[in-house]
Amino acid sequence: MVTNHYDLLGIEQTAGPQEIKRAYFTLVRQYPPERFPEEFKRLRTAYETLSDEQRRAAYDKNGLLPEDIALLVQEARNACLHGKYSQALKLYRAILNRHPALAMIMKEYAMTLEKTGKKKEAMKTREALCELAPDNAEYTYDLAWAYEKRGWDRKALARYKRTLEIDGGSAASWSAIIDYHIKARKWEEARKVCAEAIEVVKEKDSGTLYLYSQAFSLEPTTASAEDHLKNIVRLMRSGRQEILNEGEMAVSHLLNFCLTAMPDEMRFFPYIEQMMELLPHARKGLDEPFREAKSRYDIENLDKDGFSDIFHDLLWIQLGGYDIDEDAKDDDHESAKNNKIAMECIILDERKTYFPQLLRLKKEYPHLYELHRTFFDEALSASNPEKMLRQRTKILSKHNLSFAGSQDVGGYGDEEDFPEPVQTVRREQPKVGRNDPCPCGSGKKYKKCCGA
Repeated sequence: MVTNHYDLLGIEQTAGPQEIKRAYFTLVRQYPPERFPEEFKRLRTAYETLSDEQRRAAYDKNGLLPEDIALLVQEARNACLHGKYSQALKLYRAILNRHPALAMIMKEYAMTLEKTGKKKEAMKTREALCELAPDNAEYTYDLAWAYEKRGWDRKALARYKRTLEIDGGSAASWSAIIDYHIKARKWEEARKVCAEAIEVVKEKDSGTLYLYSQAFSLEPTTASAEDHLKNIVRLMRSGRQEILNEGEMAVSHLLNFCLTAMPDEMRFFPYIEQMMELLPHARKGLDEPFREAKSRYDIENLDKDGFSDIFHDLLWIQLGGYDIDEDAKDDDHESAKNNKIAMECIILDERKTYFPQLLRLKKEYPHLYELHRTFFDEALSASNPEKMLRQRTKILSKHNLSFAGSQDVGGYGDEEDFPEPVQTVRREQPKVGRNDPCPCGSGKKYKKCCGA
């Protein structure tokens, strides 16, 4: 008597996608819909359920359990749900003692073993599961992942390749193989596999979007790089939730690339802006790296908007764009600091050139102005710019550096933009105190003679 979809199609529970497909079409030839409508309907339902990965998993989980263990399975799953893994293990072992070849239960048992730190036993269970179902891509992929987590890269690679042999491979399997070659620094092999993966998967899988992001990061300087980003944006515009979930991972990957790449690679940032617009729910988690990437992009394009190179260089140092990090040498930190002070001196010294641009920066690029707000605010509001300049030149002199400026610190540009400069009066003769002898030579005190 036929009791489930597997029996109806005449296949084992461990059958792979190709085997399910062959069994279905063989039976359809025996039971064509025009002659056997009811039989065909049952066959079609079984095929549609088992050929869809998610529907099959749900069916395996809830529709195939023998009556004598159904209650035990429910108790085991509830124990896992509440974090009672030791209790769940005892229940799973009791279930497998009665029915040692229940694939779904073996998978759940392996997962529970991993959560309790029994990784060796979990690995053996996954290997036994793959022996039981050698043509099941899901179980093979899970074993590959477990090998990779253990650091057994060669074994993991072999298993990932096996998933490709079984059903053409999911985008996740292809991506795992690509990552393996990247870790091994086999760049050409990684590019080759990535190109093949995109061609084979052909966007049937939401994971194709991540493949495009891998392809971009592998060849960011080639003509194809921009095409990969266009494809990511195009896929995300579909609005499918699984695509958008994958898109969030891709944007994170691309932001990381832009934040570690050379400045000239920031030309790709407008595509990331488009992706972020399509991911409003993801903005919170990606907002900080996005703001940093946007700052880098805008700094790189200041010159195109009429700003002097001085603002590009000063803001780039302030942002940390010259790789001055925790591992840098003390000399590198000191050099960056001195360069920044020297640039501040230039801005103070050549006010007619830079102050109008500084006002524009505050108005049009407030997020860049914030990067160095303390100096910018002080410079704009200073009543004595000469004093600010002298303070900085003294700091430079302590490091055996000098600043030879144009001495144009008094000029503020247009009168409507800036306050009148403070005029400094200098004495031509040395200062004479009121009780000092008068310089005229009379012998009297200065206050009773020429100073009267």
